[in-house]
Amino acid sequence: MPPLARSPHPSIDCEHTYPMSTPDRYARVLGSLETEAHAWVRLLTSGAATADDADAMRQWCARSDQHAAAFARAQRVWQAIGVAGASVSNRDPLPARRPAREAATRPMRRRLLVGGLAAAGAGAVAVVAQPMLGLSLGALGADYSTGTGEQRHVVLDSQVELDLNTRTRVAVRGEGAARGRSIELLDGEAAVDTARSTGAFAVLAGAGRTEARAGQARFEVRHLADRTCVTCLSGEVSVRHSAGTLVLREREQVEYDRVALGATSAVDIEAASAWRDGVLLFRQTALVDVIDEINRYRPGKVVLLKQSVAQLPLSGRFRIDDLDQVLRQISLAFRVDARSLPGNIVLLS
Repeated sequence: MPPLARSPHPSIDCEHTYPMSTPDRYARVLGSLETEAHAWVRLLTSGAATADDADAMRQWCARSDQHAAAFARAQRVWQAIGVAGASVSNRDPLPARRPAREAATRPMRRRLLVGGLAAAGAGAVAVVAQPMLGLSLGALGADYSTGTGEQRHVVLDSQVELDLNTRTRVAVRGEGAARGRSIELLDGEAAVDTARSTGAFAVLAGAGRTEARAGQARFEVRHLADRTCVTCLSGEVSVRHSAGTLVLREREQVEYDRVALGATSAVDIEAASAWRDGVLLFRQTALVDVIDEINRYRPGKVVLLKQSVAQLPLSGRFRIDDLDQVLRQISLAFRVDARSLPGNIVLLS
């Protein structure tokens, strides 16, 4: 097999390609100037910045063109990172040049900070950080939930078995004898096995309802944002939507959103269900979609900055408990530079 980096269409198999060691460029640390610039951005987006901090930041940027350029680069990076950047805004030490007399400084409202940043020069653009909404808050309306990279097996009173994938929230529906005969998939992905159940079972997700008759089916439902995908692994299930109703049989799949119900299509069951074996399986999958999938399982965030490789295909089988290996492979195969930042953030450029 030729070296992957020379292939115009990389196809990665971790069992047959590169060793586990991290390439030098992957482990590259930020220079001191960039480190200070990132620390300033973290401070200015933390909500704890003061007017004196803004003055000190402007003085720091004015030291040289290199300082101003480093600050502008740090802002662009944090804008690309978005919410993931906010999760580490209070975790790392602040710049050494922050004024020492904290008690004498005056709090600064965000709108004043934005105005100060606009005057910083060198292409500075205000960064507005969003507070990270953790699963602990989102799980309040769920009976069962999983965190990032976590999977969970659940047996309901109706003897229906559920396997919950990463970042999944499920609420049990029904009252009295009917309780446990249906669930609502609030977010994430769940595999359902009704083999031991004596009655019908339904999964509500988004704008649709998927139902299996007693002991008839194994299926998976994936609900992310406003899009839902239903995959039938065995038996058959009915999918009901305001746009229509259809029946899925073994190895068939359908997607829907709030408005439309798609057409039935054939599905690669091995790839669709690989997560239940602790594996991610990609077959000629666009790199940008691979990155999106990795981000579901991995703490922090991977940001693809090199858009010229976004649609190139990747194939491979990777363990969920070692996803940084995928990033090492991507770095080599697609000739991208992988840079690590605090908070498990990786930039691919």
